[in-house]
Amino acid sequence: MLKIFKAWYEKRPQTITIRRFRDVIALLAGAGDASEEWGVQPVDFAVIESNGDIEAVDSLKTTFPGANHLGLNLRDHSFDDMFSAPLVIERQSRWNSICGTCRACPVVRVCGGGYFPHRYSRANGFQNPSVYCSDLKKMIGEIFAAVRQDLDRYQQSPGAP
Repeated sequence: MLKIFKAWYEKRPQTITIRRFRDVIALLAGAGDASEEWGVQPVDFAVIESNGDIEAVDSLKTTFPGANHLGLNLRDHSFDDMFSAPLVIERQSRWNSICGTCRACPVVRVCGGGYFPHRYSRANGFQNPSVYCSDLKKMIGEIFAAVRQDLDRYQQSPGAP
């Protein structure tokens, strides 16, 4: 990923957008949120299956059977019912769903404790650091360094504010 970031970031003008990198840079710059995968803002969407079931995000299917099942459907429930489902409550209170190790980490406002499905274990549910924690720290650190270097260069250029 870092090789891809370097090639993408150094290309001027950037002719394509890579959401993962754009989101990390935005969060490093102080943006309030980015996408479901990054940051600590609440997740604000659900999936409506073709049979009318209202479910949590599909990627939860990778954690355990039925992980995204809310027991709701459009015939018998309103969208408001979704907000009382325990899994939705956990995702809405995103900061509270992050384990103590992650809350103490300096990059948690960017990585958000890692993508929710990547934090699951049978022992602790979703109260774990991401399985990609060390990789996320490295990637965020290197992206920060590249952006910081650009900002320093810009500030030193003639006519910079």
